[in-house]
Amino acid sequence: MQKLLRQLSSWHCILLIPLLLSGIMAVAQNAEETSAWMERIKVILAGEKTGNHLLYRLDTLKSEFIPSRSRVVDYFNRDLDFGYRHRRLNVELNMSMYQVDLLCFHDTIYLSSVITDPEFYWEPDLSSRQFDSAHVMPYLSRRNRFYRSKKDVSQLFSEISLDEEYAFYCGYADSKTEKGRYIDSLVDAEDVSTLTDMLKSINCETQSYGIAGLERLEAQNVDLAPEITYLIRYVKRRNSELTTCSGCLRGLVTRIYSRK
Repeated sequence: MQKLLRQLSSWHCILLIPLLLSGIMAVAQNAEETSAWMERIKVILAGEKTGNHLLYRLDTLKSEFIPSRSRVVDYFNRDLDFGYRHRRLNVELNMSMYQVDLLCFHDTIYLSSVITDPEFYWEPDLSSRQFDSAHVMPYLSRRNRFYRSKKDVSQLFSEISLDEEYAFYCGYADSKTEKGRYIDSLVDAEDVSTLTDMLKSINCETQSYGIAGLERLEAQNVDLAPEITYLIRYVKRRNSELTTCSGCLRGLVTRIYSRK
């Protein structure tokens, strides 16, 4: 009986080998395709100066792929201070995912970032960064003066391409999110410094998490500096679109503040 079981186990292993090899080959092929299409996106991006023209050019790529597996989504186009806007395009080409982030002024592109979708772990970690220093550096300088921060170009790229979601509760059971628990811990510790750093982030969702924590501290009679309360009011009045979650619906784009 034991001999028979060993033989069956050996046969199972032999039968699994082709399946494993097929899976490995599929992943390798997908990585090659993802890299090749990333180069196509970079070429198109280098030749386009405005967000609307870029959207049109990327949308034309769909004709080269299976329609049900390819799409280009103009995900959001939100205020990022002083007339600059953060526009995100989500691109799917034959199931390979790319996130395109733009910093625009009057639709003219002054900074662009392209990354493979961070949620798809089987895709290669690819990225492309381009920026016009003549416009981006003055924007950063003005923003740093306003927020009393020290953001550099590397942080601008990192925070503008962050795939963040603003939600304290999410999912079928409407359970507390990891970020929600993190904010709870900062409030419990009365960590005004970390929450203020979040308020000064270039990423709008991170800013709103910072506001939520600071306002809870303020409600607990923790004193906040006047410049912090001013920034809170400013960001809430700006009321940029955020990526949010409601129950099982994730990736919603909405404004969360009333205009007062």
